[in-house]
Amino acid sequence: MSSKTLTADELTELLRALLQPVLQSLVDNPDEIQLAFIGSGTSLIIEVRPKSAMAVSQLVGKGGKIATAIRAVLGAICSKHSVKMMFQIVEPVTDKVA
Repeated sequence: MSSKTLTADELTELLRALLQPVLQSLVDNPDEIQLAFIGSGTSLIIEVRPKSAMAVSQLVGKGGKIATAIRAVLGAICSKHSVKMMFQIVEPVTDKVA
């Protein structure tokens, strides 16, 4: 395996290709997952925007174990390429009126 440092665009595409199928396999409805990459250069925010609260709980996992494992893998990849990474699961907005 090569130890080449990737450009920001190459790293984003690598992470998208890795993350999208993993996240989709964790939820009941794979179409509920939206993935966004924000930033470039030496910092990157990865946002997962599930469309339902059920999908959020499936991605977070019991005690946050799934989200922690995903962060660990993404962090290791980004660290190798000298990029600081933040992984966020953003809860869907609901229009509830009290």
